[in-house]
Amino acid sequence: DLIIGILSFLDLPHVQQCALLSRQWHGCVSADCVWVQLWHSFMFGQLPAGAIRQQFRDRYHLERTWRTGPTRQYKYFMPLGHPRHLSLSPTHLAVSGSKFRLMALHTGVSCILKRVFASLGYSALSWGCHINANYVFCTNTLRPGMDGFMVWNTDISEDQETDLAPFLPSPPHGDIVWSVFSWAGGVVSGASDVFVWRWQEDALVLQHKLEVGSIVSSVWSDGEDVLCGAYDGCVHQWQWQGGMYHKTIVCTHTAEVRSLAVHPPYIVSASNDCTARIHNTHTTTAAILIGHTSAVLSCTTDGVKVITGSLDCTVRVWSMMGVCHVCLSTDLSVFAVAMCGRWLAIAGEDRLEQEGLLYLLDFGPQECIVVKSSNWGPLGDRHCQARCPTDFGV
Repeated sequence: DLIIGILSFLDLPHVQQCALLSRQWHGCVSADCVWVQLWHSFMFGQLPAGAIRQQFRDRYHLERTWRTGPTRQYKYFMPLGHPRHLSLSPTHLAVSGSKFRLMALHTGVSCILKRVFASLGYSALSWGCHINANYVFCTNTLRPGMDGFMVWNTDISEDQETDLAPFLPSPPHGDIVWSVFSWAGGVVSGASDVFVWRWQEDALVLQHKLEVGSIVSSVWSDGEDVLCGAYDGCVHQWQWQGGMYHKTIVCTHTAEVRSLAVHPPYIVSASNDCTARIHNTHTTTAAILIGHTSAVLSCTTDGVKVITGSLDCTVRVWSMMGVCHVCLSTDLSVFAVAMCGRWLAIAGEDRLEQEGLLYLLDFGPQECIVVKSSNWGPLGDRHCQARCPTDFGV
């Protein structure tokens, strides 16, 4: 016990050296209390259940990979117009804005944007999108009084020649729909209020309308709880209890909430007040992410780290305790970020040429394969290249 108590005060390099002394010392190093102290010293957040040593090792290697910056970068010039939101999955990438683009991609050891399957032109603005399994949902603005969201099926063969046609357009909301999110049992959309839809056979039926009274910039739901970020500066939460929704305010910003990311028990919000906030629903604690010098328009999280994008042309990687580990300087005003595994997608506008730009960053091993060009077909790419991490300002 004395040896274990002493080991709990050591840093990681010295603990590793002690583990090499003998079998007895190796057994002492394996004690949970040693790794609990290291877990807290690295500010990894909430202590997990189970084998602490193994989980610390997995978490440490994962965060170290992201702290060293991207190993490969793919930069694409494309006529995105004004991008506003991204959704990324292992097989597809959706970009919404003044144009909507749904692209198939392969993100194994390299990243190839294969082709554009679906697109909406300037006649139908798309402010939000979300990919769930084989379906992608995007908001659309056809004309006043006919706003809603559209559903696209991505389960098609790669050699299909025609663009994907949308199906199941939603009934009109009577207002501009700014955001949409889907789960296995339904869809939640945000206009000036929040609408909860449920699947009934092959149709979506409106089940609940949750009053907000302000522009809903981002929504999320798991089928029971519903969360939204709104222009009133608040993150609203509705919990399903006793056959009805009960509303609470999770956190409050001093300006409009522009983005919301949820990975239970963490709720992350980004705002025009140049900050983002991490709220832990288990401990009811909050961390304020301070570092951006302009509005933070987008955020994403996987429960291990938080990534934020701002109009100050930077993307920051934070720990769940609110410590900034990486700051990526870009050549564009960042409007949207999305993360999937080791891949990070960044969309925005070039500061000089005022055109849409998309970055795909790989935070995987250095030995990954680089693909320097690809044919996007109808997207009309002008340039595609991979550059080293230092070119991205890491």
